Amino acid sequence: MAETNPIFVQSVELNVTDLPHPYHVKNADIALEAWQDEVARKPFLFNGLVFLDHSLTYQDDRLTGTSHLVLYSTFLHWLQNENGEGDHLFAVGLIVSKEGFPILGEMAAHTFNAGKCYAPSGSLDADDIEGDTINLLANITRELSEETGINLSNADIQQGFYMFCHGRKTIAVTRCNFDLTAEALCKQINEFIAKDPEAELAKVFAVESKTHYPETLADYMVGILNWHFETI
Repeated sequence: MAETNPIFVQSVELNVTDLPHPYHVKNADIALEAWQDEVARKPFLFNGLVFLDHSLTYQDDRLTGTSHLVLYSTFLHWLQNENGEGDHLFAVGLIVSKEGFPILGEMAAHTFNAGKCYAPSGSLDADDIEGDTINLLANITRELSEETGINLSNADIQQGFYMFCHGRKTIAVTRCNFDLTAEALCKQINEFIAKDPEAELAKVFAVESKTHYPETLADYMVGILNWHFETI
C-alpha cells in the first residue's frame, strides 16, 4: 500500500455524537453474527465500545471530524469490509529514547494481533471524552501508562500531531522524548510488563535504524518509522 507524507496539524477536533454510525445501522446484525464466530475461536475478546469516525476534514492547521461509539463487533466487521463507510482515527505517542530510538512493543500471545509489533497505543474510547470532544493526549497518556507503566510527565512531548493515512486508518502521531537510554527504557517497561499476567504486550524493544525493522511490524508502522528516522 502506498504511503503518503504526513500532514502536520496543531490540533485534532473530533466531535462526539450520540447518533449511530451509518455503518452500524446497516451492518450491526451481521456483524454480531460474525462476532460469535470470532469469540468461539478467541474467547478472551470483549465486545466493548470504540470510536468509528466519519467526515474527517483538514482545515488550516487542524483536523476535524465526527466520532460515534460503536460495538467492537461492528468495528471489527468494518475493518474486514474494505468497502465499509467510515474512518478510524487513533493516536500514537511514539516513545523515543535519548539516542533517538523509537520503542516498539510485541503483542502478547493472548491478544487479537498476537506477535505483531507496534508503537504501544490503543483505540480511542469513552474514557477519552472531554465535554463533547475527544482528548487524544489523554488517550496517549492512559494507554502508555496501562501498557508500559510510562509516566509522560517525564517526557518532552512534541506539540501538535503528524497525521498518517494508511487505507481507511488515520494515525495521529506525536513524539514523546525521554532523557533515558533505550536500554534503560526497555528495562523499565519490560519489568512492568513481567508483573502483569494479563499484559497486552509480551515485551518492548528499541529500533535503531531503518534497517532493523522487525518482520512482524504492523504495516502502518513502516511509514511512521521511516518518517521518524528521516526527520529526527
